[in-house]
Amino acid sequence: MTIDAKPIKLRGAARALAWALISTTALTSPVLAQTAPAPMPPAQGQQQAAMAQPPALVGSIAYILGTVSFHDDQERDWAPAVVNFPFSTGDEMWTEPDGRAELLIGTARLRLQGSTQLFATTLDDKLQHYELARGRVDLKVGAIIAGQTLEIATPRGTAILAANGDYVIEAGTTEDATRIGVRSGSARFRDVNNKEFALAAGQIGVLSGPQEQAQFEMLRQAPPPMPQEWAARDRIYTAAPAAAQSYTAAPELTGVNELSYYGDWSNNSQYGRVWAPRNVAADWAPYRYGHWSYVQPWGWTWIDDQPWGFAPSHYGRWVNASNRWYWVPPQERTRVVYAPAVVGFLDGTSLDTVLGAAAGAALASVAWYALGPTDVYVPWYTRDRDYIRYMNRGYIRDQREIDRRLDYLERRDGRRDDREEQRWNSANRRWASAVRALSSTLGS
Repeated sequence: MTIDAKPIKLRGAARALAWALISTTALTSPVLAQTAPAPMPPAQGQQQAAMAQPPALVGSIAYILGTVSFHDDQERDWAPAVVNFPFSTGDEMWTEPDGRAELLIGTARLRLQGSTQLFATTLDDKLQHYELARGRVDLKVGAIIAGQTLEIATPRGTAILAANGDYVIEAGTTEDATRIGVRSGSARFRDVNNKEFALAAGQIGVLSGPQEQAQFEMLRQAPPPMPQEWAARDRIYTAAPAAAQSYTAAPELTGVNELSYYGDWSNNSQYGRVWAPRNVAADWAPYRYGHWSYVQPWGWTWIDDQPWGFAPSHYGRWVNASNRWYWVPPQERTRVVYAPAVVGFLDGTSLDTVLGAAAGAALASVAWYALGPTDVYVPWYTRDRDYIRYMNRGYIRDQREIDRRLDYLERRDGRRDDREEQRWNSANRRWASAVRALSSTLGS
């Protein structure tokens, strides 16, 4: 299968090759209105820090309705948001008055609507910190990661969510009141003078008055319910499988709670619990329908077309049995690390290699395939061996196999060794998807 390529210009701190590879399935994007606010400025040194240690916790843009805009920490202009695009530190969302968006970050669901601006200042294992500059966010938190704090900063202070639950936060302004409602769970609110107020389920906290003399008022009344339009999304996450087929994911594994709605869990004698999608095309295969996008700090990242495509594209492995594809998730209850795409490339040729040619050079084809449970994942964005060993934990039992693979890739220096290649020959190579790049443009 050949995938058409469309060049775009990417901006960053250093020169980056401006290629986006899009599938034959078109992505439709809304026309941006002119009322979007100015994005938050990029954090100094943010990209360099991320490159040193790629973040383990990454969210996704799970749902879009109406006009929704997005930008990352490398962009100063808004662009149309795309479903299944990763969401991490430095990213920002804006919903127009007609816009609705849902972000998934681990088990947390953040719902934005009606002129809402949300900026992720920090997303990692210890802290989820967002700035709600304006508008309203509804949150459902399924399981807070052990040792992690979840905070929503507003113009008048910061809401600190202390437990799993259901919350609503209205940003307000320095003149208008800020409100936090606790439908279930518990929270604290810390104002700009570092005074804290506790809230329990069934309470609303209101901070109003002049900024220097703001008053906190506790209303013992039920917060407004989650807007009814989100009920359909809730049904996706509550489509629980039979207990015997359930899979207990680590709370960092974004998107796994959607899978029961779109597919079937079963027990495999060799791999344990596996998941298979329903209602896919006859020629469907992992990493076939979607597109590549250049996303810092990982580089080329797979954006899947399927609404459930985030988790199976960035975690776990795939296996084909009796002409049906099964996703083999990470080990239950073990910490997971996000990957931009868990794929291998034929002949060891990656997107960076093919698209890294000079402007105007003739570019070759590149083909990729989903890695199987016994395949070593070798990321193209780092050569940190401890990191790579961790990424393969639970799949490659003999850690020496990982080092052998890395040793071969380092010493071959572009030369092919057929005997070594045969050693790493994946069973999934026969289902590889390919693209031929037609031209390239260097951006700054």
